Amino acid sequence: MKKGVILAAVLMGAAFTAPTYAQSWDSHWGCDGRRAHELEAWLAHDVRQGRINWREGRDLHAKIDWVERLEGRACQYSADDRDVGDIAHHYDRIADQIRTAERGYRDNW
Repeated sequence: MKKGVILAAVLMGAAFTAPTYAQSWDSHWGCDGRRAHELEAWLAHDVRQGRINWREGRDLHAKIDWVERLEGRACQYSADDRDVGDIAHHYDRIADQIRTAERGYRDNW
């Protein structure tokens, strides 16, 4: 019984940590701006903690706002699967940029 509970807890945790591209777009698509708010909260936390400088945070926030407006227009005009995929791709790229910014700039010279 104990092993079953532990296994269930591990599987539930894995479901929440799966990368966005591994999740169905239905989990992030609802015309409610949830994905944008998640990214904004993550970004704001990293800026407050000093992991990302405020200038880079401002630029990333502007990108999130741009995609959020794009998402709003797509919802208003009945987006198709291609639009949904494009928006999800933009959000994924921003998430990757936040991860890169968290690691800091590394000059490769």
